[in-house]
Formats: sequence, structure tokens, C-alpha cells
Amino acid sequence: MWDHARLLRRTLLISSVLALSGLHVPPARLAAVWRAVRLVPLSLSFIMTALVVGFTFIATSSYEVFSSAMFVLGMAHGLFTLACLQRRGARLHRLLGQLSELEEVTAICRRAGEHRHSHRCAALIGLLTGLTALLWAASFFAGGEFGHPHYLTPMLVPAPLQGGRWYWVLVGMQAAVAIMIFTVRAVFDLVQVCFMDAVAMLLERLGRYARRYMTHSEESDSLTQTKENRAGIQNDPREQLGKIGFTSHSGEQGNQLAASDHPRRYNIAFTVTSEVGPGDAASNHYPAVPPRAPDTLSSAAVLTDPRGDLDSAVAQLSQVHRSVAALAAAASDLCSPMTVTQHASIIMEQLVGLYITIGIFVSGGGGAVQKAAFVLYQAVTALRLVAVSVTGSRLAASAGRLTDSLLGATRPSRTLGAALRFSFQMLIEQTRRPPQFSGGGFFVTQKETMLSVLSFVLTYFIIMVQLNI
Repeated sequence: MWDHARLLRRTLLISSVLALSGLHVPPARLAAVWRAVRLVPLSLSFIMTALVVGFTFIATSSYEVFSSAMFVLGMAHGLFTLACLQRRGARLHRLLGQLSELEEVTAICRRAGEHRHSHRCAALIGLLTGLTALLWAASFFAGGEFGHPHYLTPMLVPAPLQGGRWYWVLVGMQAAVAIMIFTVRAVFDLVQVCFMDAVAMLLERLGRYARRYMTHSEESDSLTQTKENRAGIQNDPREQLGKIGFTSHSGEQGNQLAASDHPRRYNIAFTVTSEVGPGDAASNHYPAVPPRAPDTLSSAAVLTDPRGDLDSAVAQLSQVHRSVAALAAAASDLCSPMTVTQHASIIMEQLVGLYITIGIFVSGGGGAVQKAAFVLYQAVTALRLVAVSVTGSRLAASAGRLTDSLLGATRPSRTLGAALRFSFQMLIEQTRRPPQFSGGGFFVTQKETMLSVLSFVLTYFIIMVQLNI
């Protein structure tokens, strides 16, 4: 089963084929031909969007105004998303590389079926998007009228282009733009789902690592204390921080590990809100806090069996968690502006679409194929929001389970030094700030936001029905 990075790379390759987006490789590696070709979808989409917007000013009925407005919303979001993805292509591929490395870093806690959710969402989004496009084309041909002003979407056509020879050229351009817009919107939805699901999966792996290698045992307590005594670290009885123990899963009983058994050493940095002077640090035996290391993946160490070394376990877990948090923050920043337009377009499309749905089924206009295509388009729009929001909630739940796993590893023990207790407490505080994907800081992508949106749309739908609008 493909991992998240590989799935996204295949998706970007498909988008380059269908939408000529040029997203399959970083912009620096794009050939000169692709640099020119990727301007085609932007130009065509801009022209078609402008023509559809122009139609809203000459529409003769509210139904035509609202139907064209709904198409404008979808096309505007697709155009904006395509422009953002092309502009941020280098960042996108850099994040994919970091994601691949992090999956290798945490491979010791891999579990079968971890990528199932993202694959299901990809299949669902692709299937429904393709089915909607097919029904939309079927509704056009089922109408049986092939001439101005019957196009795939209503648009303003200059008089010289209203002749018969230009009709199929314009329809072909509309079809090409529709494929591009549908593809780009589906690709961005999948980018969101894969990044959120990948971060959730990595947090789940860290939680398994904590449960597997950071549970309590007296043997590990004595091993850790011996190492700290060698380093000259004394316990402070006044310290009442969380005490933790450790279980070795290496199968060795009572063997003290030499420094050569652990060639990798780690530097852990934490941000402390309260200020502690040099005298306080010396009197309380707090470890000196070095300058914070950059949150880059290159500083992350591969998670390994610490073989009873609790210092190494805490250091590895803290280092990798910082890298996962940095990846989540960078991915959220990448998707943030497109997330805003995504939610805005979905809300407006649902509101306008419900108004059109009432008109279609009450007035009896349109055939069965047209009605099915329109209803399916509405359903796909709602399911896109559901898939993204559910994945965001999965991310929040995974972050909470990681914190619970660390808290569950704590046990009363007087044999652990202040340095280790301090590091563990800082790790717990580090995990209390779960990574989130937001839309410009206005809202968080999760089920609560989706339910608020749907309740808002449903409220206005009930008002329209009651007022017979």
C-alpha cells in the first residue's frame, strides 16, 4: 500500500496530465515546455470565469443568476487553488520529502493498515468527482439542443462568436476548463487529507513508542539512576515533578549499557515560560537549557529500541515530535489560504444550490439526468467537506492519545534524577499543544467546523422552504 507521500506524488502526476498543472516535479526541475504549458489552464480558467461572471449581469431570471453564481464560485476556487499550488510547488515537494523521511524515522512503530484512511478518501473523492463530470456531460447531451445559448455552463458570448462554427470550440474550451477545475479541486482536497492523516499517523506511532518503551519497571529505574550517578546528577527531594519508570524490551536482564551501545547523542531544547536565574538553576539542580535547535527534519534521529536507556527514549521521542510538529505547521501554512476559499465556496455553493434544487423539483424543470447531475454535484461538494473535516478530527484525537500515552507512562519513583524528570515534563507539555490545520487562523479544520457550516446551511434552507422563496 502506498504511503502518503507516494500517493500524493501520483496524484500530482495525474493532475499534470489532466490539468496541465506541472505539479509533478518541483518548479526548479520543470522543463521549459512545462513552464509554458502550465500557463494554459490558468489563462483558459480566467477567461471562462470572466465569461460566466459576465453572464450574471445579463441573466433574465433569478434561476440563471444563481446557477451562474454557483459555477463562478467553484471556478474561482479552482483557479485560485491552481495558482497557489503552482506558486508553492517547491514548498509542497519539500514537505513531501520530509514526510517520506519521517515515515522512515518512525518505522519501528509501523502498523499494517495505517494508510487505509487516506486511500479510501482518495478513492471516494476521485470516484465522485469523475461520476459528477460524467453526469454533467450526460445532462448536456441529453438536452438535445446544440447551439447558442446552450452551453455546458451559461456564459456571456460575444456576438461574433455566436455562430455555428464557434459553438463547439467554446464547448470544448468549457469541457477542458471543467476537467481542470474538477481535477485541481480534488487534488487539493487530497493534499489536505493526506497531510493531516500523515501527521495523525506519525503521532500514533509516537504514542506506540511511548507505550512500548516507556512503561514502568524497577530494573529500568536502577539502570537510569546508575547512569545519572555516573554523570554526577543528584536528585532533589524537593522536586515533585512527574516520576516515570521504564521497561526494557531488548530481552537483556540487568545489563548496564555502555556508551558505545548508543552512538547517537541528542540535544533537547525546551522553552520555559518562567524565568530561572543561574543561582536557582544551580540550587535546584536543573539542567542548563541550551539554545533551541531549529525544527528541521535533518536534526531528527531514527526511533530505535533504547534498550533500557530512558534518557535516550525521551530524547528520541522529543526530537521526532518536534519534527512532526514542524511538518504539521508548514503543511497547515501551505494549505491555509486555499482552505479559506475552499470553505467559503462550499458554503455558498450549498446555499445557492439548495435554492436551485427547490426551483428544479418544485417547478418540474429539467430532465431526470439534469436533476441527478445537480443533486450529485451538491452531494460531492458536501462530501468533500466531510472527508477533510473528519481527517482533521482524527488528527486532534491522535494528538490527545499521544499525551495520554505519556501520562500513562508516569509512575512514582525516587530513583530518577531531576534532569530526566524535567525533560519528561517538558515533553508532556510539548505534546499538549496539538498540531492543527486552520484556514487563515479563522477556523480549525475539524468536524465541529463542518457541523457549524451544515447547520448554517440547513437553517437557511428551512427558512427558504417556509417562505416559499
